[in-house]
Amino acid sequence: AVAIVRQRRQLLAGHRAAASPKTPGAAAGTASLARGAADALAADTSVTTHQEVGGSAQDLLSLFMESKGADGQPLNDKQLIDTVINFIIAGRDTTAQALSWTLYELLQHPEVEQQLLQELRDVLGPLPADSSSRQAVHPSYDQIRQLRFTRACLLEALRLHPSVPEDIKFAVRTGTLPDGSVIPAGCRLLY
Repeated sequence: AVAIVRQRRQLLAGHRAAASPKTPGAAAGTASLARGAADALAADTSVTTHQEVGGSAQDLLSLFMESKGADGQPLNDKQLIDTVINFIIAGRDTTAQALSWTLYELLQHPEVEQQLLQELRDVLGPLPADSSSRQAVHPSYDQIRQLRFTRACLLEALRLHPSVPEDIKFAVRTGTLPDGSVIPAGCRLLY
C-alpha cells in the first residue's frame, strides 16, 4: 500500500505539471501519458470512481490525495493508506453480505428468481447458461440502469438484511460530538 501511495503521488505531481499551460504542446502528450498511467494504477487498486473532478476523471485515491485533513494539511501517507484500506475492507464485506442475502432470498422465492432471470434475458440477451457459450456477460451502464426489478430485489434484500445494521466505533482519544456530548478515550460507540 505504501508503494501505491508513493507512486500515486509521483503520478499526480506529473499530471499537475503536464496540465500547466507553460508548455502547451508537450503538456498534452505528458498529460495523456500521466492520465493513462494513473488509470492503469487505479484499475489495479480497484478503488476507482467515475466521478468527474475538475474536468478529468479521477480515482478515489487521487481524490483523497487532493483533500486536506482537519489541520488543513494534505493527508500523509499513513492517513491515505488507512483511508484506502478502510474503503476496501468496508466495500468487500458489505458487498459480500448484500449479495449473499440477495441470493438467499432469491432461493427462498423461486418465482422472484424467475422474474429476475427473465429481466436479465430481456435486457442483456441470452445468458451464458442459456447458450453453448460460457463467456461472461459485461453489461453497459445503460443496460444496468434498465434492470429495475433486479435493483428492487437487491434493495429489498438490503432492507430485510442490512449489511451494517449497527456500527461500532471505539474512541481513540477524548472528543466532543456536535451536540456537546463528551466521549472519553476508549469509549465504545454504537449507532
